[in-house]
Parts: sequence; C-alpha cells; structure tokens
Amino acid sequence: VQTVALTATATPRVREDIVHVLGLRKPKQFMSGFARPNLHFGVVTRPNDREKDEELESFLAGMHGSGIIYAATRKRCEALVDWIGKKLKISVGAYHAGLMPDQRRVIQERFMKNELRIIVATNAFGLGIDKPDLRFVIHYNMPGTVEGYYQEIGRAGRDGEPAETILFYSYADVQTHMHFADEIQDPRYKEVVIAKRDRIKEYAEAQVCRRTILLSYFSEETVEACGNCDVCK
Repeated sequence: VQTVALTATATPRVREDIVHVLGLRKPKQFMSGFARPNLHFGVVTRPNDREKDEELESFLAGMHGSGIIYAATRKRCEALVDWIGKKLKISVGAYHAGLMPDQRRVIQERFMKNELRIIVATNAFGLGIDKPDLRFVIHYNMPGTVEGYYQEIGRAGRDGEPAETILFYSYADVQTHMHFADEIQDPRYKEVVIAKRDRIKEYAEAQVCRRTILLSYFSEETVEACGNCDVCK
C-alpha cells in the first residue's frame, strides 16, 4: 500500500507526528522552502473595529486586483460584505460555513471568474483555491496559529508578482483566543493551543524581520532580513 501525506505547513514536530500516527516505516520526506520573497508582510495595530474599518478603506482605495479578507466569525463576514459593497462600491461576496454548499460554490466560482473582486471569509474558505493573481490577503482578526496564518497568506501572489498581506492586530482578538483556550478541558491540548496563540501574538508584536520569524517557526533558519516587511522598511 502506497501512502502519501501532504500538507502546506508542517513543522518538524508535525512531520514526526504524521510518521508516528500513520505508522510509516522510514518514509521519504520532500519539503520545499517556506520563503515567499514576493509577499510583503505587514501588521497594523488597531484597538477596535471602527479603526480597522478606516484602515481597510484606505488600503482598498489604493489597491488593485482581487483579494481575500479573513474574519473570525460569520457575523463579521456579513457585516464587512455589506459595508464594502454599499460604502466602497466594490464587488464582494461572503463565504462561511453558515451558507449552503450551493451558495458557497457559486460565490467561489464568481470569485475565480473575477466577477467578485473580494471574498470575505472565515477559515472555511481556501482549501484547493488556486487563483494565481490574488494581490492581497487581509486578516481582519488575528488567527489562532502561525500555521493557519501562513497557509492563508500563501494564497496571495502565486503568480510570482508582488502581493500584500496585512494582519490587523488588537488586544480584543487576543482576549477572544484566551477565552477559547479557557474553555478547553483537555490540559495537554489546552497547553498546545495557548502556546500556538502566543507564537502568533509574538509575530504580531515583533520588532524584527517578520519573514525571519515565520521561517524560524518552520525550522528554516535565515540570517538575512527580508527587506520586504513593515519592520524591515
């Protein structure tokens, strides 16, 4: 029996777990690099949604091409779609688990055909998405893990052309993740969730090259700053 395990963002620990859980015997492992030189990494600290919206409006006004905005909840997705469509007059659609499968399929197809310029989505969106000309990925809320964040921004700029990634950071988002962690009963799993949250928080608050932090997380060391993140610039 031939077994192939595929993932976009596996740390050394995760790779060890895959080998152990699947009972693989001396498997061959193939890994490409995590560096994406064409992506610009930016973090914007804003304390509330009103200031996030002001920053988002300014960014979209100066940005061309299509993109994805990730939000934490279905409610926030719907609110952003309503605001972007009515106030900014940009073609936009929502994608989240609260929609019927046919609704999600239509939204995705319209986005792939450039009938919609922007998708506002929860992390339910993205699996199998290969739209090479995405010019930006914005996280309206802080994701819970570096792995999830890196997978989602990795959908930008697959054509090799420059693309923007922006993470809106607020303490309110940190509190939300703290609340989720507090509700976990399994102490070992709770410890993992808190550790992963702390790493994405450290990334958002960093004063050193962000690409260096990301590569280090996936055990791909580099001594050179990227020159293409907000800290470097």
